[in-house]
Formats: sequence, structure tokens, C-alpha cells
Amino acid sequence: MQQATEKYLKAFLAAHDPTLTERSFRHFGHDLAGLLDACVKTNLAFDAYRPHISKLGFDQNVRYHRPSVPPSDAVDIVNLAHEICHLAAVLLLQRDTVQPHKPST
Repeated sequence: MQQATEKYLKAFLAAHDPTLTERSFRHFGHDLAGLLDACVKTNLAFDAYRPHISKLGFDQNVRYHRPSVPPSDAVDIVNLAHEICHLAAVLLLQRDTVQPHKPST
């Protein structure tokens, strides 16, 4: 979930700031809070997820340490990741549809 959310946030940022380079994204690493903060600067809708973004960090712990995650927490984490990814996707689609139409010559 963490990785999918990271990819969606990076795609959102890349679409809104074409000057960002691969090196720029390396600066963020896997820091979802940092990525989310950068997205908030472009669209305040992401701000609602600031208090919850740290929950997505469980993914790395599961991968490497295998802690037990209660099923209800796992469902909440999946839902949170889905909401953030969905928001990024919707905003990207809206951005593409509101681009000024360039008449063909």
C-alpha cells in the first residue's frame, strides 16, 4: 500500500511540475509525509490526509519485521491508501480535461 501511494503522489507531482527530475524524487525517498506535503502545496485536498499518512508506514514493517496487524487496522490502511490514490488519480484526470484546447492548424 505504501509503495502504491508513493507512486500516485509522485505521478501527481510530476504532472504538476514538469521541472522535477528523477533526482528531485530521490530526495523524497520513501517519505510519504514529505510527498504529501509537496502535493498539498499544489492542491489543498491532500491536506486531509496529513494526520493519517503515517499509518501507511506499516507496510515496510510488515515486509521486514512481520508484526501482527489486526484485520481492522489492515482494512483501514488499505482504505486510506485507496482514498489517497483515488484523489491523486481524479485530480490528474481533471487536470488533463481542463487543459486549454489547442486548435489544430
